[in-house]
Amino acid sequence: HFIFPFIALCIVFIHIFFLHLQGSSNPLGYDTALKIPFYPSLLCLDIKGFNNVLVLFLAQSLFGILPLAHPDNAIVVDRYV
Repeated sequence: HFIFPFIALCIVFIHIFFLHLQGSSNPLGYDTALKIPFYPSLLCLDIKGFNNVLVLFLAQSLFGILPLAHPDNAIVVDRYV
């Protein structure tokens, strides 16, 4: 349960690596000289998207926990009660 997200992330990185290694292709087998190279443009878009998700995750983790928590957890504990 704890390890599965890390395994899934590794599989995603391996998938993106092999997808970008081969380049774009047509599943019907039609070969054309107008192929779109993945390396310079789409790799930058992948990194940009990963950074956007990371920033949103960190913003939620660091600043958004209290609005999602139960209000009873914000009550200050009185030791003498």
